[in-house]
Order: sequence, then C-alpha cells, then structure tokens
Amino acid sequence: MRLISGIRAYLASSPIPMRTVLLAAGLLSVLFVFTSFIGRTELGTHISRFDWWIQAPIPFLNFFTWALVLPLVNQWTKKWPLNNRPLWRPFLFHFSLGLLLCTFHEAFSNLLYVVVLNESGRISWQPSMLNGVLLSLPGGIVQRFMEYWLLLVLLMYTETQRQVREERTRVLQLQNELQTTQLLALKKQLQPHFLYNTLNTVSALMDVDNKSARTVLSRLGELLRTTLDEERRERVTLIHEVDHVGNYLGIETIRFKDRLQVRYDIPSECQSALVPGMVLQPLVENSIKHGLDATSDEVRIDIVARRDQGNILLTVSDNGKGCADVSFALSNGGIGLRNVRQRLTLLHGNKGKFEAVSEEGGGFRVSLGFPYEVADRSTGHE
Repeated sequence: MRLISGIRAYLASSPIPMRTVLLAAGLLSVLFVFTSFIGRTELGTHISRFDWWIQAPIPFLNFFTWALVLPLVNQWTKKWPLNNRPLWRPFLFHFSLGLLLCTFHEAFSNLLYVVVLNESGRISWQPSMLNGVLLSLPGGIVQRFMEYWLLLVLLMYTETQRQVREERTRVLQLQNELQTTQLLALKKQLQPHFLYNTLNTVSALMDVDNKSARTVLSRLGELLRTTLDEERRERVTLIHEVDHVGNYLGIETIRFKDRLQVRYDIPSECQSALVPGMVLQPLVENSIKHGLDATSDEVRIDIVARRDQGNILLTVSDNGKGCADVSFALSNGGIGLRNVRQRLTLLHGNKGKFEAVSEEGGGFRVSLGFPYEVADRSTGHE
C-alpha cells in the first residue's frame, strides 16, 4: 500500500495532470509513426513492407518514458532553476543528472524495445544482439539529452506561468481587500452624519412635542439596528434600501410635518436589484437640507427606480430652491454626495454613473446608474 501511495504522490507532483501528459505522449507517438510511414513510402517502400511492429514502439517507448520521469524532472527544475545565480551551478547540475537520466532513458527504452520485438516474434533474442544495443546507445543518448533540455524549457515556462497566475490572484485579492476597506470607511462616514442630523431633529422636538420626540427616538433605534446589521455588506437589495431610507424619512416627516411629501416609484422588476448600502439616504438628506431648510414652502421628494437594459437607474429629485453652482457644491459641499460618487466609482468603475443637476426654475436632481444585478433569493443580498 505504501508503494502504491508513493507512486500516486509521485505522479500527482507533475506540473501538468498525468492524464494530459499521457494523452500528449500518445498523440505525439502516433504523429511520429505516421510521419515515419509517410517518409518511407515516399522513398519507395511499399505499404505492405512497412513493419508496424518495428517502427511503432520506438516513439511510443520514448515519449511514454519521458511522461513517467516528468515529475522527477519537474522537481529538479524547481530545486535548481536555470535562472539561479551563479548560472554555472544549475547548468552543471542539469548537465550531470540530465546525462545520467538520458542514459537510463535510452537503456530502459531500448531494453523494452527488444522485449516487444521478441514477444511479437519479429526477432529471437540472442546474446550477440547486446553489442548492437550498446553501439546504438551514444547516438540515442545525445538525442535524449537534447529532448531533456527542451523539456526543461517547457517546465520552466509552465512554472513561470503558474507564478504569474498566482501573483495576479494575489494582487486581485489585495485590490478587493483594499476596495472593501475603502467602501467601509466611506460608509462609516455617513453613519455619524445621519445620526447627527437625527439627533438635531430630536433636540428640536423635545421642547415642543415630547410624544413625537419619543417616536423619533424609536425610529432612530430601528435605523441604528438596521445600519449595524448591514455594516459589513457592501450592497443590499433596492427594496431593503428603500425601507431603510423610509425609516429616516419617517423621522423627518415628523419634524417637518405637512411640509415634506415623499413619493416612491419603485417597479417590482427593480426591487431585488443590488445597490450600494446607504446610497439613497445621502441623496435624501441633501434634498432636505437644501430644499426644506432653505424655504418655508412644501417640498416634495421623488425617489424613482428604472431598469434600462443592463443597468439600474436611481433618481432622487426635489422641487426645492435648487443649487446655483452644482460643481462647486460637489467639490466643497458636505460629504454626502461626494461619498456616493466615490463608492460608485469603487464598486463599478467607469460603469457607475453619477449626475447632479439643478433644474431650471428650482429643484435639484441626482441620478445614479450602474450594472443591474439581482440578489440571491435565498439570502436577499449578495
């Protein structure tokens, strides 16, 4: 059992799956036999005189012997790569052991060749034949030695490609970890931001309406619970995000009473779409701050979602005063809109779209666009 386990472990150490190696050896053998057949017939040998038992075993024994020693040569390549410094050491090693291996290869394959011919009845083994086998060894060893160096180059190329793939995977993992860290940092910026605004609302209500203040605190507790639950999630379903921002707007509705009107237009086909967590709240806060706080009139906030081919489009608009200089506001204003734009860029790159427009005659609109992805139904999130 130990022997079988050792053989399995040896074959498993091949850089290329042994099934693939053996298949390649078989295909190369067939190709060489076919090439030999074509060459001999073109030189005038009649098809009936081409002895398959004589010609076919030669390439088969050669390539399958190389297939069997491939894991061993691969171990040597890893231990003594040709690009090691000083260069003479790995070259001396491979020259010495390579020559020894090629001698074994040629002697082993020649011995098997004689056995095959003897068993097939093509020859009858005589001790005098040993002299001919020995005379053919030097030329065969030279050929095997050239094949050995070709095999070394192939193995070095395979190892280099493996290292490149591993490095790419490592870089991608680091990039993903960095992106996750950046997204969490940006998201955490928003949590004290909305908490500060909500506590201001509670403070304003305490002197005039204790009952409403208690209601606001209750809803604030629900908001904080939801926020903590999704703290490690980069994306949530749109309907979850709408429910979350609805709790916040419920608080603001108590504060502003009839002055704040909210309209939702979220089609069913958009409700399971994945969106960045807490992406709507900064947009709604912006409408309240620059819409309601800047006027005594009634302000309506519209939250609209649409699916446009492969994208999900979200729009938050209000009919407030608008903004005289949108670019300046985005660059020098609060963290909310800049935070949303940064997170869209991190999550979706150039596929994430952000547009802020001050409407003529009043009103402000922020539109977001990014690839449409549906949440896993079993979990409700990614």
